[in-house]
Amino acid sequence: WAIYLMPTPQTTLTGFVNTDATAVKVFDGNVDIHTGWFTVQFTTPFQYDGSSNLILVVDDNTGSYVTGNSYYTHSAPNMSRRVYSDATNYDPASATSYTATVENYRDNVIFGGECDTTATCVAPHIALAATTSTSISVDWVPGYQESAWELEYKPEADTVWLSMGSLTDNSTVVSGLNSNTVYNIRMRSVCGAGNYSYWAYLTARTDCDEISVLPFTENFDNVSGATSTTVSTNNLPICWTYYNTGTNTSYSGYPIVYNSSTYAHSGSNAVRFYNYSSTGSYSDQIAILPPVNTMIYPLSTLQLTFQTRKYSTSYTGKLVIGVMTNPSDRSTFVPVDTVEAVDAAYEEISVYFLNYTGNGNYIAIMGPQPASSYNAVYVDDIVLDLIPSCPKPIDVTLIASSSSSITFGWTELSSASSWEVEYGPAGFTQGTGTVVSTTTNPYTITGLNASTAYDVYVRSACSSTDFSNWTGPKTLRTECGAITTLPYFENFDGPTIQYNGHAYLECWSALQSDNAHYAYIGTGSTYAHSGSQFIDFHYTPNCYDIAIMPALDPSINVNELTLDFWLRKQILNDNPITFEIGVMSNNADASTFVSLGTVDVQTTNTYEHI
Repeated sequence: WAIYLMPTPQTTLTGFVNTDATAVKVFDGNVDIHTGWFTVQFTTPFQYDGSSNLILVVDDNTGSYVTGNSYYTHSAPNMSRRVYSDATNYDPASATSYTATVENYRDNVIFGGECDTTATCVAPHIALAATTSTSISVDWVPGYQESAWELEYKPEADTVWLSMGSLTDNSTVVSGLNSNTVYNIRMRSVCGAGNYSYWAYLTARTDCDEISVLPFTENFDNVSGATSTTVSTNNLPICWTYYNTGTNTSYSGYPIVYNSSTYAHSGSNAVRFYNYSSTGSYSDQIAILPPVNTMIYPLSTLQLTFQTRKYSTSYTGKLVIGVMTNPSDRSTFVPVDTVEAVDAAYEEISVYFLNYTGNGNYIAIMGPQPASSYNAVYVDDIVLDLIPSCPKPIDVTLIASSSSSITFGWTELSSASSWEVEYGPAGFTQGTGTVVSTTTNPYTITGLNASTAYDVYVRSACSSTDFSNWTGPKTLRTECGAITTLPYFENFDGPTIQYNGHAYLECWSALQSDNAHYAYIGTGSTYAHSGSQFIDFHYTPNCYDIAIMPALDPSINVNELTLDFWLRKQILNDNPITFEIGVMSNNADASTFVSLGTVDVQTTNTYEHI
């Protein structure tokens, strides 16, 4: 909530109220709403003139409208107004005119909490002024006729109050506190011997310490993760901060900790970035780590390692890792590295701050707003640590592959000129694979099986006794072998893979002139000739979709072959659907397609044997 108070000469709220002129924001934060009276401690003191009427403005930003919640009210015709929208984030401090509904009931509210008109000693109005990792500063406005005040405090979990004795100034600092700890503070007025006010309470949390011990780890599983993907209130761990100026309230709380074991690398939580190209509604989304004590650990000595994956293969999964001097100011973000998740499976990323020379101490992970479409990515299992004496290589990348070999390279971050490579079938337990030493980067593994996925690990050998950690696994795949045996049969009911963002058969390939219309493996026995899967040509007029079989072995003479298949059209009109059958010399180049003939399909929803 954000709460404002302002004096007014008005006696009803039937006319326009300008809240931007004299309104004072007395509170901005989360409110614990529960049955019965609940207390909101002002974060900014309000000096009442003692005679004016007051306008109370409550700006509720907790989310969409929820039915069934009730507040105690009393009859007060024309004394209350309300305005509500899921789409517009109203700002009481703006001069913009909003059309509001006049109500005949008013919420029950007590200012100061003292309803006893016979009281001779009134509590002060206490407000939070500032916090550090070891102190809480408070200010207060006197209550009534007091000559001094007493202040006591305690950690929220404790039962024993600690006294600061008698105070005569209107502010004080409670010091010697523990970092990142919630404290209860209470004050009362002293109006003479034995004459005290009731206690006024304040709750505040001390700031987090800078990161002064490494490694710093975070798996996000100690946070209450969101179960909905539409979140307006950020829930990153305490001591983390975030940046997001997007106005779409469904995503204005991003990046968020999201609860789903499906999308987490470990446990059940991961950080979710979800961004769209719509300017204004969305913006860059930044998750900001607690500040680093750069007197102990200069950033140029550190590395950040984390797990990341795309939301889906059809979305971008880009992250920019950088450093900020002010977590509230986007302009202080200095990029250090840009990474992009290649698919919807987690991979380990390491970012080195070797070349950072600025004076920032906030390491930040940004999900940038894309120029078009969506950028959706998850991050989990973060580790911030010193760069080791022998840093591990990064960016293991496939360079070439055949049906029996894969060639891959990597980026060496130190002066190592030799490396160890371990490989085996995808999913193998490291330590049980084949280990080879090499002085060659890129490196080629031979003697592999066709159409098979392999996991590859690489580590640097900086000396005979100093090895880096392993980088990997990086999953690489050999090419499919050519068709050597006839007849060749395919009913499309086998397992599918993601190919260009769509379900497809391994070893088959596809081309299309319009990326919004493509050939893919559809499912459903209603549409299949046999089994439950089939190729669906999702075409549009004046465009082509090409479904391409695995290559034929050169020993097979194409001129001696026949092709049999079943075909049906789905479009409900009288126009025939024309298919062309042909051969290609390059399955990545549509211009190599040579037509051998055409087939017209006339009947809708009925398979024809071709």
